[in-house]
Amino acid sequence: MVYRYEMMNSCYPYLMTKEKHDANVAKTNEIMSLFHDKKLDYDLAIKRLETINNAYLKEFKKELADAGLSPKTIEAHVSNADFFVNVYLPHPMDATLYDGGSYFRDFFGYFYIYKCMFASVSNMKQQIASLKKFYAFMFQHLYISPEQYATVITTIKDYKNMWLEEMKEYDRKVFGDF
Repeated sequence: MVYRYEMMNSCYPYLMTKEKHDANVAKTNEIMSLFHDKKLDYDLAIKRLETINNAYLKEFKKELADAGLSPKTIEAHVSNADFFVNVYLPHPMDATLYDGGSYFRDFFGYFYIYKCMFASVSNMKQQIASLKKFYAFMFQHLYISPEQYATVITTIKDYKNMWLEEMKEYDRKVFGDF
C-alpha cells in the first residue's frame, strides 16, 4: 500500500500523504465519538468535519482541473459533492464522507426529491454523476475501501432509475404535466 501511495504522490504531488489521510480518518472518528458522548458541541463538530471534508474536495477540484474539464464543469462537480458531504451527511451526525455511499438511498430517494427546492430530473442526474466521479476519485487514491466504493457503484446501478422515476412523479404531482 505504501508503494502505491508513493507512486501516486509522485504523479499527483498535490495529494495528501497516507499519513495525512489516516490522520483525517482518525480525526473524523474522534469528532463523531466526542459528539455522540456529548463532549463536543454540534456546531463545532460540523465545522471540524467540514474542514476535513474540504481537504478532499480541494484535491478533487485539482484533479478535475488536471483532467482538462472546464471551470464550469469543475465547479458543478465540486459543488454537488460539497452539498452531499458538507450539508447532507453531517446531519444527523451519524455519517462521514467515507461511508457516504451507504446513505445514497435516503439522499436520492427522499431528501433530494422532497427537501431540495432546486431538485429536478436533470439536476439529479448531475448530482449522481458528480458523486460517482467524487467517490471514484476517493477510491482511486485509496481514501475509501473497495467495499465502500462497491457500495457507491452498486447503489447507483440498482436504484438510479427508481430515483429518477420518483423525481418525475413528484414533479408531475407538484407542477402538473407540461
